[in-house]
Amino acid sequence: MNGAALPDLQLLAALEVLVAEGNVSRAAERMGMSQPAMSGLLKRLRATFDDPLLLRTARGMVPTPRAVELAAKAGALIEQARALTGGARKIEPRREERVFRLIATDYVLMVVLPAIQARLEAEAPGIGLDARPPNPRRVLELLASGQIDLGVGYLVDPPAGLRTRLIFREASVCIARKGHPSVKGALTLAQYQQADHVRISPAGVGNYARLVETALVDLRIRRAGGIVVPNFLVAPAIVARSNLLATVPERVARTFAASLPLQILAPPVPLPVLDVSLYWHERAHKDGLHRWMRDLIIEAARRV
Repeated sequence: MNGAALPDLQLLAALEVLVAEGNVSRAAERMGMSQPAMSGLLKRLRATFDDPLLLRTARGMVPTPRAVELAAKAGALIEQARALTGGARKIEPRREERVFRLIATDYVLMVVLPAIQARLEAEAPGIGLDARPPNPRRVLELLASGQIDLGVGYLVDPPAGLRTRLIFREASVCIARKGHPSVKGALTLAQYQQADHVRISPAGVGNYARLVETALVDLRIRRAGGIVVPNFLVAPAIVARSNLLATVPERVARTFAASLPLQILAPPVPLPVLDVSLYWHERAHKDGLHRWMRDLIIEAARRV
């Protein structure tokens, strides 16, 4: 790129939207222009930055690493330009219309989503949520590009560029079915080691599984066999109809014990507490509506 030639703000805005949408037609609709006009902007962007920026694949158009980097910087520049041309826009939640895209595991969604939705219905009926499973390998890319607005969960070593806020802490407990042949109201270390277990390893995530397994390895404790499932919410149903045990977040156990024949048991060994945080990219940190949504999630989550 010629150092003397600066791209205009429309070009930068097009880059940000193209990366977020991964589709020329949708990007054009979002910016209120024709598809040929957006294609022309993409052609200019490719020439300006000497990079293909978006590559066509079987999954659609995928941004290059350079495009993700540029889109994040473009978003920050656009926000600065808006701040220069006027003061911060007053946020009126009842009048706002926006869909926030959120990533979280099924367990986290079960805990926080009902409280968040209740607040939205009461305070901001035009704001919706699009919840998706987490993707740790792409978390920075997804948040930096604007494809995802917020994440909630146990995030190990947050990458640079992300902000985090602890919203609640969660202990782990063990569950067994009522009527279990050997576990009756309490759980010994020998029972814990000899029993088969339902191990929870969310697809593509596995942070909770590693947290538990690492603690047990450090204590030189081994568990017997069992099965591995990809989400939290199936484990209680399996335990309730088998002799398997499971180690789960306490809120999962208490929620399902209200409707399933489950015993909630103290683990026979100390297990680490799960820190559940809200996280977002620096590019959205000063956005007024984004900040309002973060505050709502934090307040709602801390009351569950």
